Amino acid sequence: METKKKNPRSARSLSTTLATAFLILSVVILLASGGLQLFFNFQTQQQAVSSQQQVIAQDAAKTVSSFIEDNFNVLSTTVGLIHPNTILPAAQTQVMQSLLATQPAFRQFAIFNDQNNETAMVSRVQSAGAEVITDLATKEVFAQTQKDQRYIGSVYFDPINNEPLILMAVPAVNAVGVYQGTLVAELNLISMFNLVDQLKVGNTGYGYVVDSKGKLIAFKDTSLTLKGKDVSNLKPVNEFILNPASTTANQASLYSGINGAIVVGTYVPLGTPDWAVVTELPWQEAYRATIQIGAASVGIFLVLTALAAVAGAWVARRLTVPLTKLTGTATAIAAGDLEQRASAQGGVEIEALASAFNNMTDQMRRLIGGLEERVSERARVLEKRGLELQNAAQIVRQVSTIQDTNTLLDQVTRLIKERFGYYHTGIFLIDDNEEYAVLKAAASDAGQLMLANKHRLKSGETSIVGNVAETGEAHIALDVGTDAVHFQNPLLPYTRSEMALPLKVSNRIIGILDIQSDKTNAFDQSNISVMQIVTDQISIGIERAQLLQGLQENKAIMELNLQENTSRTWSKFLEGHNEFVGYQFDGVTMELLSKASMDGNEAMQNNGAVPAQRENDKAGRTLEVPIQLRGQTLGILNLQFQGMDIPPETLRLVEDAANRLALALENARLVAEAEQRADRERVISQVTTRMRETLDIDTILKTAVKEMRQSLALSEAEIRLQLTDASNPTEVSHA
Repeated sequence: METKKKNPRSARSLSTTLATAFLILSVVILLASGGLQLFFNFQTQQQAVSSQQQVIAQDAAKTVSSFIEDNFNVLSTTVGLIHPNTILPAAQTQVMQSLLATQPAFRQFAIFNDQNNETAMVSRVQSAGAEVITDLATKEVFAQTQKDQRYIGSVYFDPINNEPLILMAVPAVNAVGVYQGTLVAELNLISMFNLVDQLKVGNTGYGYVVDSKGKLIAFKDTSLTLKGKDVSNLKPVNEFILNPASTTANQASLYSGINGAIVVGTYVPLGTPDWAVVTELPWQEAYRATIQIGAASVGIFLVLTALAAVAGAWVARRLTVPLTKLTGTATAIAAGDLEQRASAQGGVEIEALASAFNNMTDQMRRLIGGLEERVSERARVLEKRGLELQNAAQIVRQVSTIQDTNTLLDQVTRLIKERFGYYHTGIFLIDDNEEYAVLKAAASDAGQLMLANKHRLKSGETSIVGNVAETGEAHIALDVGTDAVHFQNPLLPYTRSEMALPLKVSNRIIGILDIQSDKTNAFDQSNISVMQIVTDQISIGIERAQLLQGLQENKAIMELNLQENTSRTWSKFLEGHNEFVGYQFDGVTMELLSKASMDGNEAMQNNGAVPAQRENDKAGRTLEVPIQLRGQTLGILNLQFQGMDIPPETLRLVEDAANRLALALENARLVAEAEQRADRERVISQVTTRMRETLDIDTILKTAVKEMRQSLALSEAEIRLQLTDASNPTEVSHA
């Protein structure tokens, strides 16, 4: 089955491409310009609507605040006429009834003396409702008026007709400002409805009043107000509830309003009481001007798009011919003909493009011409880096083979100075108190003088080494003249650059590698990386050398202890076996040697350090070989040869035999000790078994003294029981 090949997409002509691009660019610019214009118009309109609504809300807030303030003024005037301590209750009642007749917004009045007891009360409601004001006059009301402050409570609703009510109170004070009582009034807020209904918010907008709990207090729809509708879910009301103490107007915003439609609204808090006036305007009216401007912008956009298409086609045709020539020149340059020069006739852009092609050709010629030089330079850099790594590897190999710390440090400092050509190289080690960095090795004449002077630098003091010893971080000064912590050593006057790297083992600083150069900017990232590898290996080498040194010291101590233990054990063993001094065999008889015959022996006096040889004129040549065990001489093997010369093979054979003899003697001693311990345990077990055969004290003591005398082969044994009076012991058993 044949697979049908898909024909490649044919390229469009240059003029079509340019015309399309010009059209797209024009459309994008127009869209961006129109969009920005619409955005800014929207912002301006929004700010205007917000400002207008804020002004309306502020005016409404002033109106509502004036309503409350006017009623407070009425109460303040009245309380001066019905002073609780100077006016009789009947007169107080008459004044308050007159006030009810002239002030229809008030429903009830009550006057209380300084003991918070009611002295008079009037009401325009039924007796059942008249008791409400007395119940509402709580301690909170009196606590505020006793501070010479006015009181206004939260909105509540009449249980009979659901009218919104509020409790107000003012203090009564005498001429010198002393608290005398409180005038409490109940205010009907229905009279505020007319004020709120008269608010003019655009053509179709409206306003309403809410308290700090989100309940509707005043609105043109009185049914909602009488129900005490909760509108806390509305955005401005929620903002007011969260921040009721704010006294500034807020930015208008879009949200679903009290009637369920999308509106632009804001609020203004009254302050006292803690109410807010909210204004809402339908979004269609708020942004009518913006919608009209948007429609006009769409029409203008369509006209300009058509003009852009015509202009794009004309410009594309103008650019096609010179661009075709430039394309041919670019093709020749791409084929490798770098001598081609682009020349074009046309606008400034075409000439700039031709100049760019010519500059590109010149840069390519220069690039190719300098390529070999750059390759050579790169090769030199790589060669230098390879040499540095090779030198570092050699130093690492040296570190891994040296086991002595001092030799290791001397070799490393010398190799770093020689291989890398530095002015001075030194290694400091931190002392046991971690207070000083002490110079332990240096590869320069000045360094040797510093070693002789026991040069050291205190951790943390002004010096690069001291700084590294304290912080544990590498410090590189490319110009020591500008480095704040560099210490000018008079023995190293030509130092211009310095690099100090910490020697760490398990995050613990054990020393510092200090490298100094007589050139500024002597170190780069490559040097630092290589030296960091070297410092890591130096740290490992120092730790390994110190561990080996510690192991050797421990080994020497153990060997010394073992020698002392061997000497002590054999001395104790020989004290009880004086008969085993030595034997002599002449091929016929075996003769026991006395201890006196061993004194003054040359090999014994030398502690068996080397085999001793001396000439004997009568018997030939005598060979004395020490019998040594763990570095201690147990005895002497004295051999007499008939000839004067002893072959080396015979000497080695005798030495091996002496070593085997020492091991055999040690094994025999151990077996003897084991047998002694076994006999001792057997005797103890036998005596203990006999004593346990009876529970009678007298029989136990007799058995014990008898068994001990027989087991130990004693001439006599005695056991006494010692009472408290030590001067009169009681003898219990004797054998």
